Amino acid sequence: MQRLKAWWIAFHASFHDSETILWARIKVAIGMILMASMSFDMSTIITNARWLFVYKVASIFLMADGGFSEVVRRNRATDLEGGVDAPTEPSK
Repeated sequence: MQRLKAWWIAFHASFHDSETILWARIKVAIGMILMASMSFDMSTIITNARWLFVYKVASIFLMADGGFSEVVRRNRATDLEGGVDAPTEPSK
């Protein structure tokens, strides 16, 4: 049980204790999986050309939205190190 707890702490720290960053990374991963699946002939599964286009746009959107969400969360966060409003050392 201690190993599981230690793993969870390390996993949670990997996305800086931010569920928004975790969700953004999940969206990027799903988008990458969809993009990778496009290297196969999807016309055998999806016969309508319109849905093939939607599939391509959705994969690009997921990757772009996930990346954008993580960048915005990191830059605007006051609770993450290095954010815009992060406390700075007082100058002497």
